[in-house]
Amino acid sequence: FVPREVKAMLDNAHILKEELGVAEKYLYPVIDHIKLNMTVKNPVTHVYNILSNIQLSALNGTLGNVGRMLHMMKHDRAKFDAIVKELEPFGLDSSLKEMGEVKLFTNNKTVNVFMSLVKNAYMSEDSKVGKAMRNAYDWEDKIFKVAAYDKLKSEKEMELGRALNDSEKMSVYKEAVAPFGNYSTPLP
Repeated sequence: FVPREVKAMLDNAHILKEELGVAEKYLYPVIDHIKLNMTVKNPVTHVYNILSNIQLSALNGTLGNVGRMLHMMKHDRAKFDAIVKELEPFGLDSSLKEMGEVKLFTNNKTVNVFMSLVKNAYMSEDSKVGKAMRNAYDWEDKIFKVAAYDKLKSEKEMELGRALNDSEKMSVYKEAVAPFGNYSTPLP
């Protein structure tokens, strides 16, 4: 049971949600499109994103581990991929897949050089430049999260003197990535 006032507020919120449902259906794709153009397609944003992640890593004591992860990614890809695969069930994802893009161009069967140039200039989702920018933006965050998790996991395992179970790994992951932004937070 809840107080009548709370029930009334919940009822009013539900009515408001239904009224905004139509606007939400059309407004969210536009907002996502703007968000995508301001982040993924903006080279300056990439620089700021990397710099802010470096600062967060330095403040949290994981900056050295970022270098170790980059080295591992280059020289021992299988080990690095195993760490990433371990984290995917816990939510390692910059939610780039959720950032939908308004498709301005249809995919024709014939190769159209002009359309290919336009798509690459616009960095559309199905262009090589667009895919590269999305991949870069995605990994700008993932590498810092992987490094923070790996360091904290190692510390916890040393402290306990044993390997962590899945529940403990999930807890460590949440603690490790807490300082980094979560781009999947729904719009209010």
